[in-house]
Amino acid sequence: MRPTVTRLLAVLSLCLPSAAFAETLVVYPFASQDVFLGVAIADRLAQAFEGVDGLEVVGPEVSSGLVPPLVAEDGFFSLLRLADPTASAFGAQLLRETLGADAAVAGALRFEDDEVIAEVYIADAEGRRSFEVSAESGEPGRLVGQIRARLQIHLDVDVAAAPAEDIDLSSAYGSYVEALGLLAAGDAPSAAASLAGLQEDEAALAEEPRIGSLAADLRALQIGEPGENAGLLATGSLSLSPVDEELSLEYFSTFADETELPVAELWLATLAASAGGAEDGDASVAGAAFDVAAELYPFGRVADAAFDLAGGEDVDLSAFVDSENVSSLLAIDLLAQVEEDVALRKVVLNRLTRLAPTFVYPFNELSFIAFDEDDPLTAAQVLSVATRLEPVGPLSDLYWTNLGWAYYLLGFLDRSEEASVRAVELDPTQEIALFNLGLARVVEGRLDDAMEAYAQALAIDPAVNDAALEDLVNALELYPDEPAIYYPLAVLYEQEGQREQAAEAFEAYLELDSGGDAFYANNAERRVEVLTAPPPPLEISEGVNVLLGQDGPDGGPFRPGDRLFPNFELYTPGAELPRDVTVRVSLSDQDGTLITEETGPVSVPQNAIGYVVSDFGLSLPPSLPAGSYLLRIEASTDRTEEATGELSVEVAGEPSYLRQLLSRDIVMLQLADDTLLYDSGDLSTQNSALIARLRAELEGTAEAAEEALPAVETGRFAGQSGGEVFAGSSAEDVEDFLTFILSGGAEGSRFHFVDAYAQWVVDGAPTE
Repeated sequence: MRPTVTRLLAVLSLCLPSAAFAETLVVYPFASQDVFLGVAIADRLAQAFEGVDGLEVVGPEVSSGLVPPLVAEDGFFSLLRLADPTASAFGAQLLRETLGADAAVAGALRFEDDEVIAEVYIADAEGRRSFEVSAESGEPGRLVGQIRARLQIHLDVDVAAAPAEDIDLSSAYGSYVEALGLLAAGDAPSAAASLAGLQEDEAALAEEPRIGSLAADLRALQIGEPGENAGLLATGSLSLSPVDEELSLEYFSTFADETELPVAELWLATLAASAGGAEDGDASVAGAAFDVAAELYPFGRVADAAFDLAGGEDVDLSAFVDSENVSSLLAIDLLAQVEEDVALRKVVLNRLTRLAPTFVYPFNELSFIAFDEDDPLTAAQVLSVATRLEPVGPLSDLYWTNLGWAYYLLGFLDRSEEASVRAVELDPTQEIALFNLGLARVVEGRLDDAMEAYAQALAIDPAVNDAALEDLVNALELYPDEPAIYYPLAVLYEQEGQREQAAEAFEAYLELDSGGDAFYANNAERRVEVLTAPPPPLEISEGVNVLLGQDGPDGGPFRPGDRLFPNFELYTPGAELPRDVTVRVSLSDQDGTLITEETGPVSVPQNAIGYVVSDFGLSLPPSLPAGSYLLRIEASTDRTEEATGELSVEVAGEPSYLRQLLSRDIVMLQLADDTLLYDSGDLSTQNSALIARLRAELEGTAEAAEEALPAVETGRFAGQSGGEVFAGSSAEDVEDFLTFILSGGAEGSRFHFVDAYAQWVVDGAPTE
């Protein structure tokens, strides 16, 4: 429901800065292979500091969803995609600055031998720092005490009592942590479901008293009522589907009253912008809210500028370039990208390299700008820094790949080869690095080594990279005395289907490299002969058959609505098949009248003399009358005569939901044990039997739906709870759901039926 201007003004009246002051500490969930262990470490750490006088602690259940997005012309974007708080001290600094906290703590766990090691990142007014602590893998809770002791020194605070060091994830505390983790992942309904029943379990409550308050807050969130943990309700409301801006505004206004974090005010402004749309009154309310946030902290000022920019106002982004606030500078860089202001980006990115010299992002971005400006020297300089900062990491292969390209452009072929080899070592599927590697080798005449790299690249993706072709063409001008370049050029041309250009390149290789390697010379001669020969006839083998689904059974006689997959072989007598073939499958009645058809491309592997086509489908119309029909297959290329094949197919009976699901490879599972709700052995199942089976699955999960699903707001189920919908869905409701699923977009998918049904219900039960 979109808030009215009056409602938003009322909320804003609650958002004036508080006169009181307290230090704020934000604890972010630790990254870990065991997600819940990372949440538990952060939770225990937050607990340890909650009793410190004058210190407001924001734990992982709130901090994970508290970083606000920036408003853009076409939506929103978040800085977290550029710097993960769990990956570096810079990420922790970004967390601190975007929230307006006094200090932020984040980290990551890793397991080595019999130890668990925590890399901890701290950001506060004095800067950013990191340290490591370790414990035996069977006692991860001991990490908490070590981290707490170090934090006391860094933050200059005293913790009276040592934190609890027991972390048993199989206990009631583990259930509590699981709910926190699901909530942190933005799944409030699953978090609530995970605690179902525990709030009344006396033993569980005795072991972990917070289960009761967390369950109560999650229940309050589901029904839109007040609760105890204002921050949890505020951030949790953002994970509801759909987001109710009015409810989130209420929760964040309460949170703003209770917290010293200025980000609460910024969230109110962001929600007002999301709710207001383009209406002048609503936009002015959002603008006033952003003005409040701008008065509170530096990131609020940048967010205010982003909102003004998105609204079409003239904003001097250069006014922020002298900021010491790295999150603000990073935001300005993103806004400059939107404005396509490259000059400003260069200034901001260079300043970021000085303020955050270990943050790899600005160096990589500067390399892209340098490449665009034909400045390979600058690109090589900044990428050499990027590879030192992150020699191994998620994007390291990209840094090494681009460094190899920069060195190639500078003529440093040895360095180019070394960088490209390093990129492939980091990621053997890095095809661009392999193309660069082949290029650096072939311009030196090392054809054997070069073709090894090109072969690896094409094995990864047979579709030719156009830039790789262009690079070889340019290399002919840069290295006119090296005939070996023509050979990979010919290979790529042929791979792309450009037969004439491929033949010319092979001929050029033979003419200019008469004393070259006999293997490549002989192969070039053979390829010229094949490429210049008249095209062989294209034929479809006898014995065409048709299946119900790509990998399904014969399934005949077919039913209206079934999706049919002809299975046939393309071949050419004694010759290679063309690479690109166009296939048309059509269905006609006995009088030759066309009923339906589908046409599309088929890619044939290189050097194949026969190729079985089994993935080209044709859907029968749902209203197709019973009878005998002609299925016709036509295959052609721009150089061959059309090949045809045909067979008769029988259609009888009424449309079958189960057959339609199977023929489209749509697999639905039971929630309890992930078993199939149907398979090909159920082909004879009537629609009524399938619908009864699905209704039974809904009824069996109605209690869980009551706990996990919000009240439905739109569509035929409006006003009903999740349990009421699941228990009361009629056969017609389930039939409409199946019709919706079959209407398109679900082919080849596998999912729990009740999950998909719940989403359909929440979305208003659309019909298509």
